[in-house]
Amino acid sequence: MKLLSMVVALNQKRKQNLRRGMVFLGLMVATPAMATTDSNVTVTSVGSQGGTAYIQTSTTASNGCPFQTIYIDVSTESGRAMFAIALTARASNRPIARIDYTGGSGANCVATLIQL
Repeated sequence: MKLLSMVVALNQKRKQNLRRGMVFLGLMVATPAMATTDSNVTVTSVGSQGGTAYIQTSTTASNGCPFQTIYIDVSTESGRAMFAIALTARASNRPIARIDYTGGSGANCVATLIQL
């Protein structure tokens, strides 16, 4: 009888731990990546390597993007549109009015919005 009560208690503990793990996982998935917004950014160079384009800025992005580089995923329509805006900014020597990106603090930054 004692063995049976130990097994039941162990199963209850497993269920409780599983619930806690599922709640934690749900919070991790539901929490969006924090985006950073910078204004009046001057594009000093643009480039593309593989399926990713990038821009480099004259000043360090406020969230610490390595080498002042912000990447753009050009495999999507929105990414290609953002890269076109970045090319326009570079060719016309106009600053980007607003750029939103994820990443930073030493990790690669990826653009989510570019406004000229």
